[in-house]
Amino acid sequence: MRLIPLGNALLLKLVVVIFSALAIGTVLGLVALRGASTNTASARCGRLKTWWILAALMSLAGLQGKFGVIFLLATAGALGLREFLKLIGWQVLGTPAVIVLFASVPIYYLLVWFGFGDVVRWSAPVVFLIAIASTRSLSGLMESYIRTTAGSLLGWMLFVYGPSYTYFVTTYQNTSFLRVDASCGAPNMSRSNRRVFFRCSHLETGFSPLHSRCAP
Repeated sequence: MRLIPLGNALLLKLVVVIFSALAIGTVLGLVALRGASTNTASARCGRLKTWWILAALMSLAGLQGKFGVIFLLATAGALGLREFLKLIGWQVLGTPAVIVLFASVPIYYLLVWFGFGDVVRWSAPVVFLIAIASTRSLSGLMESYIRTTAGSLLGWMLFVYGPSYTYFVTTYQNTSFLRVDASCGAPNMSRSNRRVFFRCSHLETGFSPLHSRCAP
């Protein structure tokens, strides 16, 4: 399984173009800051730093292939989940539930890394809901139980589970294709009719080119 189209010359050219455009924008932004107030300059410099960090992370993830993308998604998911849980409240969730929440992030992406993506993407939400609900129940944290449990599940789905589909989509390979054995399916078909039959079948399926084992 290989990400598309990681590791090739086109990706390297794209990274160079992105950083070149970012460098030009940074220079223009710094020139525009001449005479600006301290607060304005600080805010704009902060945004420039954010863009550079995002560009660096995305480029490293792309150049490192599968590991880079998984590491980037896991890191971003954990950081986003942390900010979301602050809105719910650490004390309301309880320490055991918080541990389960953050431990689920590396466990989920490790399972994806080792090739269990087809299993975890269907079972992970249910397993996570059972884990977080049972952890809070066993800890005796029943205050706002439904709201807090549902909120933690929502945060996990938004920042961990949802972004993981970026990886699933980029590594998806359509292996469905139609094989037509003209020597068995149509032994009396003429050579010209075989060409028409193959061409029509390919248009109907929309999959990869047909492979015929019949003699030319």
